Amino acid sequence: MKLTDDLIFATADEIVAGGEKATVAAVRASLGRGSLTTITKALKTWREARQTSKESVPATPDELATRFRLLANSVWRDAYTAAELTFKGEKDALESQMQEQAAELDAMTQIADAANTKIEEQEAELEALNTKLESESASRTQAEQANALLEQQVQSLHETISKLEADREFIRERADKDKSEMFERIETLRGERDALEQQHQEQSAELDVANAKLKEQESELKSALATRTQAEQSNALLEQQVQSLNEIISKLETEREAIRERADKDRDEMFAKIENLLKKK
Repeated sequence: MKLTDDLIFATADEIVAGGEKATVAAVRASLGRGSLTTITKALKTWREARQTSKESVPATPDELATRFRLLANSVWRDAYTAAELTFKGEKDALESQMQEQAAELDAMTQIADAANTKIEEQEAELEALNTKLESESASRTQAEQANALLEQQVQSLHETISKLEADREFIRERADKDKSEMFERIETLRGERDALEQQHQEQSAELDVANAKLKEQESELKSALATRTQAEQSNALLEQQVQSLNEIISKLETEREAIRERADKDRDEMFAKIENLLKKK
C-alpha cells in the first residue's frame, strides 16, 4: 500500500486516541515504514488542521450595566480576559509543538548515533576481516565478497546518516521559525493588551468628566429647587399678608359704614331739633 498523507493522518489520530503524542518516531514505528521527511511534512499539515479546529472566538458579555463606570469596567474585564485566554492558548500550543519537535530531534539524534555506532562496529569487523584475509589467502575470495557487502552496508548507513542529518536540520529550522512566529504573536498580543488598557483609561477619563457634569447639574437642580421653595414660602407669606390686609380693609369699611350711619342719624336728629325750635318760635 502506498504511503499517503491520509494514512499518516489516520495513524496519528489512532496514536492520540491511545493517549500518546503523535511524534514522527511514533508514527513511523506504527506504520513500520516511510520516509522521515514525508512523515514530518504530513504531521505538520495534520497539526495545523487540528489547531485550526480548536480555535474559538471569545464570547461577548450577555448584559451591560446601566451605570457608566460599571459598563466601562465590564467591557474592559471581558476584553482583557479574552486577550489573556487567547494569548495563553496560543502560547501553550506553540510550546507543546516545540516540545514535540525537540523530542523528534532527540529521536533523530539517537537514530544517527546508533547508525554511527553500527558503522564503527562494522568498520571494526571489516578491519578484523582484512587482518584475517592477510593471514588466510585461501579465503581471499570469500573475504573480498564479504568486504564488498560490508562496504555496501557502510555506504547505505552513510546515506541514512546524511538523510537523518538533513531531516534533523529541517526540524531545527522549522522549530526556529515556529519560535520566531510565537514571539511575534506574543508581541502582537501585548500591543493589543496595551491598546485595551489605553482605551480603558480614555473611557475612565470620559466617565469622570460625565460624572463631574452630572454632579454640577445636580448642584444646579438643588439650587433651583431651593430657590423655588423659598419663592413658594415668600408667596405664601405674601398671601397671608394680603389676606390680613383684606380683613383689615373689610373691618375699616364696616367701621366707616357704621360711622356714616351714625353721622346720618345724628344729622337727622339735629335737623329735627332745629325744626322743633323753629316751630316753637
